[in-house]
Amino acid sequence: MTFEKQNLIDFKKTWFYHDNIKQFHGEPDIEYLKSFETKYGLDLWKFAINERIFYYYNKFHKFSRNEILLILEQECKLYEEILDSINPDFFIIYDPPLHNSKILYELCRARGIKTLGMFGGRLGYKSIIIEDGDIFGLTELSEIESKNRSFEELKNFKELFNVSTQLLDYIDERPQEKTSNKINAVLKYIFHADSTNTKTNYSYFGRNKLKVLTESFKFLLR
Repeated sequence: MTFEKQNLIDFKKTWFYHDNIKQFHGEPDIEYLKSFETKYGLDLWKFAINERIFYYYNKFHKFSRNEILLILEQECKLYEEILDSINPDFFIIYDPPLHNSKILYELCRARGIKTLGMFGGRLGYKSIIIEDGDIFGLTELSEIESKNRSFEELKNFKELFNVSTQLLDYIDERPQEKTSNKINAVLKYIFHADSTNTKTNYSYFGRNKLKVLTESFKFLLR
């Protein structure tokens, strides 16, 4: 893997998430999950219900309650083991996109570890590194220094840094893939792709090749 071959940082110890999330059958340890929530003041089901992989957006696999709880249990035990073993001074992360990184982020905050995240601003072309991306470090609107801009100035400023415009610019600037390359990619997926991760990586559960190709074709039509 590229991560293992890089020489930019000399990591003393590494953990690979999916190597540690591998039990999907059986009964979850409800008492452990309860004690974890109480200890850190976290609502684990809140993270799960907002996870798109577990929700109805997933066209390939419908997760049972036990499957979700088993995944949460393994995550919590892994994160506690990591934090107990290295006791970090800082935790740095990109805006957590999935429940697993969000739990680790909130766990670090609950344990008093300095957290820094890079969050996208509410305006395009802007990002911010801050502890809490939900409130951007503010507790009251009065903390924001007024620039005394008129409504028209604010409207023009928003349009200048419009997020939708930024996304369209990004799409336009991306090199367009040749049709022949797309066809080769599909053929490689059909005849050569390794499908073992559909058994070991829960985000790929239910993704047999026929379903993937069918859903991809439906997406193109939409």
